[in-house]
Amino acid sequence: MKTVLENKDTGCIIYNFDAFFSSREKAFRSGSLYPRMEKKLAPLRRLTDGQQVTIFLCLQHFTQFVEVELVRNPHLPHLVASFPHKLAFSWVDFVRRMKEAWPEALLVIVDADDLAVNWAKTVALITGHPETHTFDAIEKFPLSCLAEDGRDPYREALANSPPPTVPSWTEVTSRFFADYGQHVPIVRKVVVSPWSDAQIAQSKQKYEADLADLKTLGNVVMARDVAWDTP
Repeated sequence: MKTVLENKDTGCIIYNFDAFFSSREKAFRSGSLYPRMEKKLAPLRRLTDGQQVTIFLCLQHFTQFVEVELVRNPHLPHLVASFPHKLAFSWVDFVRRMKEAWPEALLVIVDADDLAVNWAKTVALITGHPETHTFDAIEKFPLSCLAEDGRDPYREALANSPPPTVPSWTEVTSRFFADYGQHVPIVRKVVVSPWSDAQIAQSKQKYEADLADLKTLGNVVMARDVAWDTP
C-alpha cells in the first residue's frame, strides 16, 4: 500500500466487497440484485465530482455467484430449488443501471475466472502502478487459488527467476495454473452443489453471452482486452 500511495500517478482507490450495494444473501432472497444500488452510489458520485472515475466490477456466472452464499449459509439450498428461472439471470441490466447512476464513470469488467492468473495485471490497472509484479506478497492470492501441489513449484519459480514485467508474471502464473489446475476447498468437496452439470453449463453460456453484450455498451471495457505492456 505504501508503494502505491507514493507513486505520483496513483489516484484515490476505494475498495469494498458488496458493501456499497447489498449482501448477496439479501439479493438472492429478494430476487432483485442490489435494489438500493442507485441510492448507495449517489454519495460516492458526489464525493468524486469533477474527478476521473473508473469502476472495476468483478463478475461471475450465476451458479458460481450463488454458491458463495450456499457454502457460507447451508440453509439456503431450498431457495435454489424454488427459483430455477434465475439460471437465465443477466448482468447486463445491472451494468446498465450502474451506467445510469454514474454515467461519467468508466466501467471495467473483470471476469472472476480470469482474476487469479491476471492478478498482477488487475492490480496494475486498478492502481496505475507499473511494477505490481514486484509488490510484496503479490503472489498470495494466486497461491490461494492454485492447486496445492503446484504451490511450492510456483514459489520456487518466482524466487529463482523473478519475472521482469507484469506480462511475464502473468505468463508464468498462467503456465502453473494450466499445469496444476485450481484449488478445490475442502468445504466445496463436502457441500453438495444444488446445480446439475447441465445447469452449470447453461449458466456459463449465459454469462459469456452477457460479457459479449457488455462489450458493446459505451464506456464499458473488458479487463481481459486491456493490454499491459509497461516494461
